[in-house]
Amino acid sequence: MSLLDRMERRFGKHAITNLMYYIIICQVAGLVIQTIAPGFLDKYLSLNMYAIIQGKQIWRLITFVLVPGGYSLSGVNIIFTALTLYFMYYFGRSLENAWGTVRFNMFYLSGILLNILAALVIYFLYDLGLGYNAGIYSYAFGRMGINYINTTLIILCSFVFSDAQVLFNFIIPIKMKYLGILYAVEIVIEMVRAIGVGAVWQGIAIFVALLNFVIFFLAFKRQRGFSAKHTKRKIKYKDQVRNATTSGPRHRCAVCGRTELDDENLEFRFCSRCDGNYEYCMEHLFTHEHVKRH
Repeated sequence: MSLLDRMERRFGKHAITNLMYYIIICQVAGLVIQTIAPGFLDKYLSLNMYAIIQGKQIWRLITFVLVPGGYSLSGVNIIFTALTLYFMYYFGRSLENAWGTVRFNMFYLSGILLNILAALVIYFLYDLGLGYNAGIYSYAFGRMGINYINTTLIILCSFVFSDAQVLFNFIIPIKMKYLGILYAVEIVIEMVRAIGVGAVWQGIAIFVALLNFVIFFLAFKRQRGFSAKHTKRKIKYKDQVRNATTSGPRHRCAVCGRTELDDENLEFRFCSRCDGNYEYCMEHLFTHEHVKRH
């Protein structure tokens, strides 16, 4: 069993289902606060390591998720913001459905943790007198960190569902893998440009987001369920369960005992490594103890 499998088995019960939904709520709440009370987020809630360490404002390690990166509710920007947040939710849910709740949680939360560690590194660079301004980097880094995590989420989803087709700029049909390559090239160029003009904090924010993407893409690239065809099969399976006329359950998890009658969104698979016909829900498919008959 791999390290990721062991972590999934150990922490699976603590995973947050539909995590992207709560992230979007946080971003919307941040937008409302930013509109009603400009400056409040940066003064009290942003990822300001100076304030955290010097002022003991520990809550900033969590509340910086509220800080919207490049969004606003002013004028025509509200349309762009609404579309962006919708696509963030769509891609996040798609990835969670493909990977499972635990592994998607690990991807997003590790991105947040890497941002915190990077902010701490920048703080100590400032503390050593290397020319960084605590107010500027904490304001900018806190805003851009979550923004780059969401950008790499799009890139990752593009590679996971590489054969799916979307409308680029709502006009040009393009496969997701090419969209992912386009975003990846753009963000790498942005990182190089930022470092070149002396915005090291921005370069580090992009780097840690890309690092998180690479770690999880390499770790999960062999996992089944990465194709659009597989996703289509999952949707077809849900329709079949929903339209089933039998009064009794057709599937039952050997661990938790749940059936498709308990939740129409549940999916079940047989485990090829168990001796016998044991069926499991997706939550326990990768975490159960295999049944062996001696």
